[in-house]
Amino acid sequence: MYSPNPQPELIDRLDPEVQVLADFEIGGRTNIYGKERRVEEYSLIFVGPGDRYASVTGYARKQGHRHLAKLQVGTTHELATAANLPLLGNLFRKLDYLRRDGSGGFLASWNFGNRFTINSAAVGLAVARPDLDTEADFLAELCRSYLGRQETDRFVHAVGIMEAAFREFPIANRLLHIGPLNYALAAPLDGSPLQGKPLSASWLALERGDNWEECLGPYTLDEVITGLGRLAVKLEEGLRELEKVLFAGVDPWWSGLTDYRGEAVIPRHDDRISDQERVTRLIRLLPGECRRRLPGLENIHGYRCLQEWTNGWAVLCFLESAGRLFDNYRARKAAGPGYPEYLDRLRQEELRTVRRALPLFRLDERLGLHLECQEYLVSRSLLEAKEKSLSAEVRA
Repeated sequence: MYSPNPQPELIDRLDPEVQVLADFEIGGRTNIYGKERRVEEYSLIFVGPGDRYASVTGYARKQGHRHLAKLQVGTTHELATAANLPLLGNLFRKLDYLRRDGSGGFLASWNFGNRFTINSAAVGLAVARPDLDTEADFLAELCRSYLGRQETDRFVHAVGIMEAAFREFPIANRLLHIGPLNYALAAPLDGSPLQGKPLSASWLALERGDNWEECLGPYTLDEVITGLGRLAVKLEEGLRELEKVLFAGVDPWWSGLTDYRGEAVIPRHDDRISDQERVTRLIRLLPGECRRRLPGLENIHGYRCLQEWTNGWAVLCFLESAGRLFDNYRARKAAGPGYPEYLDRLRQEELRTVRRALPLFRLDERLGLHLECQEYLVSRSLLEAKEKSLSAEVRA
C-alpha cells in the first residue's frame, strides 16, 4: 500500500505498540553550489533531518506512536569504499537532534557502512554520555577516550575543516549510484575516443562505461569538477591538522610508513579481531624504525590513530581521482588540439595520487573493499598495476 507523506493511511492502521521507523535524511534540502538540492539517500554529509522524517515522525507522534530513525553511521553511498567518513561533528548533530526530539532510538545496521571505527565509537559515546551536550565537548572526549590524544582543540578544529570541505560534495543519487567515486582511484585515465557506453552500478564490480555525464544528476560537468577540486584542497588542509593530533606533530609521511611492503597491519576484517590482536599485529608487522619515529604506535590508541590516518588520506585520494576522471572526460569530449598535453598533465597528477595511496592500501586492507558486494573495487594490486601503467604513459 502506498501513502504520500506523512503516510496517514498507513500509520492510522498500526497497532498502538508499533514504533514508526523513518529515514532521517531522505527528503532533505541543502544548498550546494549556490542552489537548493534534494537529498534522497542516506547521508553523512547532510546533517538532517529531511522533510520526510519530520512529517512522518510528527504525524506518528500525534497518533501516539514512538518513533525511531534509520541511519548509516560509518559510510554511505557517498563513498562506500572507505572504511569510514570522519564527519564526526555531523554525526553528533544527528544524534543530538534525535535525543532532543524524543526519538526512541535508531537503526544503523546495514549491509555496508558499519565497520567498528571512530564513527561507531562516536555513536557509543553519544549514547553513553548524554551529558556531552555540545559538539566541542563531545569531540574532545572522543579524541581523549578513543584516540588517546590530548590535543583536543586541534582535533575539533581538524574535524571542522573536513566537514567544511564536504560541503563541496555534489550530493545526487545518480552520482552516488552510478558515478565513479568508489572506484576512480583504480580506473585508467584513458585518452582513446569516447564510446558513449552506459555507466554501471557503483556498488558492484562490473565493467565500466564512459558516458560520465549520465551520472551528474542536477549538476553540470564544470560544477562537479570545480567542486571536487575545492573539496580536495580543503580536505587535505584538515588531514594535515588531524595527523598532527594523531602523531604528536611528527610527519608520518617521513616515518618509514610510506616504504612499508609487508602484510597489511590492518586486516580486511579488522572488526573480527580483539584489541590485543590488533596491538600484536601492530608491533609484529610495523618496522621498529616506524615505531621509534612515530609516538604511540605500540598500543591500541596508536593502532586506531594509524587507522584514521590511512583512511582519511585514502578518502582524499578517492576524491582526487574522481575529479580527474571527470576532468579528462571533459577534455576528451572537447578533443582540442592541446588535449595530448593536457592528458599528460592529468596523468602526472594522477600518478602522484596513486603513489600517495599505495602505502595506505599496503598498510590497511579495509580500503577499497565495498561491503555490499564483498569485493575490492580498489586494491593494492590494482594500484600497483595502475602505477606501472601511468609511469610508462608519462615517460612516453
